[in-house]
Amino acid sequence: MGDDLAMLIPLNQDTMDRHVGRMRAGASVLYDRDRVKPGAAAEGVQLCPLPLSELAKNILYYNTAAVAAVLRLVSVELKPFEEMLAEQFKRKGDAVVAENVMAARAGTSTRARTSSRTPSRCRTPASGSRSPPATRASPWAASLPA
Repeated sequence: MGDDLAMLIPLNQDTMDRHVGRMRAGASVLYDRDRVKPGAAAEGVQLCPLPLSELAKNILYYNTAAVAAVLRLVSVELKPFEEMLAEQFKRKGDAVVAENVMAARAGTSTRARTSSRTPSRCRTPASGSRSPPATRASPWAASLPA
């Protein structure tokens, strides 16, 4: 296992700033588009904004929605993740389990790739550039259900 990351989910600016430089071509960065500004990324790194505030009712569930979006990206079905959430949070009560499951389902929904304010597109730095150019269609967004 190398030192380069293949996928990053920064839910705050500090995480983006510390780790985006370790990403290499072919890697993806799925970030909270309302709270995180993408940093300079290497050529070929997919910068993918997620509308987490629209996907989860509470910031406590943003990570669940983001992980579900990743699962969809890598073509892993959601059911085992939902079962894990139920097991992990059962002692916190049915409401917490339900909120996490709803956030997970939202993370794989159409809203995860299209929102009212920003089209869900990944940006890939142009050749020779270390900063994000204009957006282009994202392969991961295309994998989400319509």
